[in-house]
Amino acid sequence: MNAPRNSTRGNPFEVTKAVDFTDTQINSTWVDWPAPGGFADFISVRSPLARFVLGGKGTGRTHIMRHFSAPVQAIRQPSDPIAQVKDDGVLGIYVLCSGLNSLRFQGRGQDSKTWQTVFAQYMDVWLAQAALSAFQIIIGHESLDDAQEQSMVRDIMSLFYVAPNDRVPTTLSTLSEHLVSLTKNIDSAVNNAVLNRHQPLDLTLSSTPGSLVFGIPEAIRRHFSPLEDVTFLYLIDEFENFDEDQQKYVNTLVREKRAGTSFIVGVRTYGLRTHQVLGVGEENKRGSEVEEIFLDRKYTGRYWGQYREFCREIIDRRIEEERVEADERGRLARIEDLVEELAPDHAEEMVRERYEPTRRPYLRTLARQLSSEPVTADGAPLAPSDVQFVLDAVSVPPRPLLEKVNVLLIYRAWASGRSVLEAAHTIADTAPRARRGDVPEPTDAQRRVLSHYVTDLRAQLYDDMRLPTHYAGIDDFITMSDGLTRNLLIILKNTYRWALFNGEDPLFGRRISLDSQQKGVREAAAWFFADARPPGEAGMHVHDAIQRLGDMFRLFRFSNKPVESSLATFSADLTACSARARDVVHLAQQWALLVRAVHGQKDRNTRLMEGKFHLNRLLSPKWDLPTARRGSVRLSPAEMNAIFDPEHSAAFPRMMTRRLARMNAPFGRGAGPHARQALLAVDD
Repeated sequence: MNAPRNSTRGNPFEVTKAVDFTDTQINSTWVDWPAPGGFADFISVRSPLARFVLGGKGTGRTHIMRHFSAPVQAIRQPSDPIAQVKDDGVLGIYVLCSGLNSLRFQGRGQDSKTWQTVFAQYMDVWLAQAALSAFQIIIGHESLDDAQEQSMVRDIMSLFYVAPNDRVPTTLSTLSEHLVSLTKNIDSAVNNAVLNRHQPLDLTLSSTPGSLVFGIPEAIRRHFSPLEDVTFLYLIDEFENFDEDQQKYVNTLVREKRAGTSFIVGVRTYGLRTHQVLGVGEENKRGSEVEEIFLDRKYTGRYWGQYREFCREIIDRRIEEERVEADERGRLARIEDLVEELAPDHAEEMVRERYEPTRRPYLRTLARQLSSEPVTADGAPLAPSDVQFVLDAVSVPPRPLLEKVNVLLIYRAWASGRSVLEAAHTIADTAPRARRGDVPEPTDAQRRVLSHYVTDLRAQLYDDMRLPTHYAGIDDFITMSDGLTRNLLIILKNTYRWALFNGEDPLFGRRISLDSQQKGVREAAAWFFADARPPGEAGMHVHDAIQRLGDMFRLFRFSNKPVESSLATFSADLTACSARARDVVHLAQQWALLVRAVHGQKDRNTRLMEGKFHLNRLLSPKWDLPTARRGSVRLSPAEMNAIFDPEHSAAFPRMMTRRLARMNAPFGRGAGPHARQALLAVDD
C-alpha cells in the first residue's frame, strides 16, 4: 500500500531494523534504558564476564550493541572520542556475523576439521581488522609518535609466525593493508574450493588461534597509555548465522579471553546452538564463564514498567527526528495525541446506533436457544412466555454491556443446572436498584462479572455486530509488542502508513484514526505470524500448532460462557506430553510466537508447578484475542498433543467439540447447533 499522492511528509517509523541505519542514525535515534546506568548497566557493558544477549527478532539488541561500537562512540563525542571511550570503559569492536558469509566454510569436499581450522584463522584476521579499525577511528587525527607507532606494529607483527611475502608493515596503515591481504588470500582459497573438490586448500596459516584477537588489544594498551585501563569489547552480532562448529570457536575465544578483553555476543534465542568449546568437549558454564541476558524476558518481567517508559521515549524520538528532517518546529504535547483513543463505551455506542433494543443480536441468539434447546429440569425448552420474561429481565436498553453481563448470568445458571427463570427473577428484582436516572448503574453481581470479563464482553459486542475487536492507543501498541521493540515499530509503521493513505496528518493535524489503527495492527499481526515462522518442516508444524491454539482461544473467548477471563494463556504439564509436542512448544517459544511466564502455575489438584505460556500479544488481532493476560486455560496432555503434536492433530476437532460443549448452550445437554458450528469452523 502506498501513501496518497498529495502526502509530503515521511513516515517516522519506516525503518524498523537497526542494521538499516547508518552510524549517525544509530546515534540520533538512540534511547537509553530509563534507569540509573542505562543500558550500560542493564547489559553490564563493563563486566569482564562474557555476555550472550538473547531474545526474539527485534528486541533492539543490534541498536544497543552498535551504540557502544567505536564509530558511534566517536560520533557521541566528536571533539574527543578517546574521552568517550574512557567514559564508557570499553572500546567497542562491532562485527556482524552475517557479513562473514559463514556458509562458505563447510562442505566442498573438505572435512569438518579442515574447515574448523580455516574458519578459526579467518575469524581471527577478521576480528583483528575490526579491532585495528576501531582503534584508528577513536584516535582519529591524533597522530602517534613514529617510534610509538612502529613499536606497536612490531609487537603486533610478532604475533604472526609467517612473515609477509613483501615488505613488513611498520605503520598502522600498512598493517591494515596486510590484514586485508590475508583476508583476500583466505577468501580466494575458500571460494575456489568448490572448483577443486577433495584437493588440499591452497592456504598457509599465519598465526595461532586467538593470538591476534587478544594480542592486538594488549599491544595497543602497552604503547598507547590513554587506553591502558580500557577493556577492548568484541561485539559479535547475529551469532545465529554461525553453525555449531563455528559457534564453538567463538566459545573457545570466550573461555580463553585475557584480562582487558571481553565479549558481548548478540544472538536470537533460537540461534544459540551450543556453549561447547572446541577440543575437550566441555562447555562454558553459565554464571561463571558466560552470562545469558534475555532482553525480551527482562522487558516483560520485572522491568515491564520501565519497558513501557522506554517504548514511549522511542516513539517520541522518532517523531522528533521526523520534525527535524522536515525542518518543522514544535512537538506533540502528549504521545497519546498521535492516535485517536478508543472510548470505553465505543462498542456500546455502535450497538445503540445499529440496533433497536429488541433486535440486538445477542438477545435474539439467547431467545432462539431458550426456545429450541433443553433448558428445564425435564430437558424441555422454555415456553414462549417464559422466554419473553427472560428477555425482559436481561434487557437494559441504554447499556448493551450490562445486557451482555445479564445474558452471561443466565448462561451460567443454565450451565450449572440452576433454574434459568429463577436467575432471570434475581436479575429483574435487582434491576430497579441498578437504574438511577438515564444511566443505569451495575449491581454488585454485575460489577463482579465486569471486573473479570469487561474486555471479553466488549469484544463479544463487536463480534455480535460482525466487526473485529478494536485495538487502539499507544498503551495497547506497547503491550502488543510483548518485549520486541521492532514489533512496536512495525505496528506504528503500518498504522502511520494507513493514516497517510487516509489523508490524516498525525504530527500536525488529525490523529491516526481508529480505522487506520485497526488496519495497521492487523497487518502487523499478519506480518509477524509469517515472519516468525521457523524454517523447514518444523516451522510448518509450529505454524499449524499456533493456528490451532489461536482458533481454540478465539472459540473460547466468544463462547456463551467463557470459563476464564482474558483468554490467551494456557498452562500444562509438559513432562506428560509427547516429545514431539514439547519440541514444537520449545521451538514456538524460541521464535517468540509463545512467551513463557517467568513463574509457572500450580495444578489445582497436584499442586505441582506447570509450564505457563501465552500467545505473543502481537498475534491478538489475528484471532480477536485480549492483550491483557489474566487467567489461563489448563490443557491436559491429550489436549496439548492434539494442538502441538502433528501426529495427534486429527484429534483437535474432537477435543474442541468436547471443550465447547461445556461452554455453549445447551452446555452438554445435547449436541446443540452452536457446538456443531464450532466444530465446522475448526475443521475449516
